[in-house]
Amino acid sequence: MSDVEGTAGDSSGTVMDRRALLRMSGVVAGIAGIGGYAVASAPSAAAAAGDPVLMGATNNAGTAGTLVTTDAYGPTVLLSNTGPGAPLRLAERSSPDAPISDSGDLMNINGDLHFAHGDFMLASVFTSYNSARLLPVRPFRAVDTRTAAGRANIVNRAGNLDSAGRLIGGHTIEIDLGDHVFQGTAVYANLAVIQAVASGYLTVWPSGTRPGTSALNHAAGQVVSNFCVSGLSFADTVRVYAKATTHVLMDVVAFAAGGPEDVNGPLLAATGDARLAAPARKPPAWRTHK
Repeated sequence: MSDVEGTAGDSSGTVMDRRALLRMSGVVAGIAGIGGYAVASAPSAAAAAGDPVLMGATNNAGTAGTLVTTDAYGPTVLLSNTGPGAPLRLAERSSPDAPISDSGDLMNINGDLHFAHGDFMLASVFTSYNSARLLPVRPFRAVDTRTAAGRANIVNRAGNLDSAGRLIGGHTIEIDLGDHVFQGTAVYANLAVIQAVASGYLTVWPSGTRPGTSALNHAAGQVVSNFCVSGLSFADTVRVYAKATTHVLMDVVAFAAGGPEDVNGPLLAATGDARLAAPARKPPAWRTHK
């Protein structure tokens, strides 16, 4: 088949290149009333510079780059996928070793989102999956070994508490915070010891092997407290070890989590409808960004 020239129905005399049609992987079909040809379908194709983007097909531009520029103040290139539950997707790269063209490149590397901050310098894009926010909560008492109700969040009470409910020296309790936070990263809490039978310390940690550190040190019979921050296990639990037998209290004041939706709603102050219903505040004079 040779190159097809425009006919009487095509007064422009334009030549339709067969090679261009093949490059578009189109099916050549006659159009009624004219002697020209059109692309009837467009499956996956390799696209050379200057070729159109084929809708509904995989487009491979090879090494060709496409630069879009604008003088407009607002965005002029908008990507949208309005289908239900259908996201925009960046092709995954297996390694960040490939050169980065310039600052501002956005890429999916091994399932995590990164952007280039200078040539060959990658920075993570923080999301609720790979980062956390500090979320202050209405303070609540998670553990108080002096009462049965205060021991309810301890998942391994048997064998670790004495007849008075105290944490036995040399033992560890695991505290379940799953009713208050979901997949939290850390807990911010105030620890206290009461009626310790001897000098000792408490250690707090999320899971695994107990570290050789202390979160609170105390003398015999001393009532003392200390603020601590600890990571949470995948099950939203935290562990407390006591060197000496003592009552233990834990008051939680904040969590680190992906977002407010990961904290039990009543614990959050002035969020959602409560915040919207609050009277508007006028920015103070020192706040320059109005």
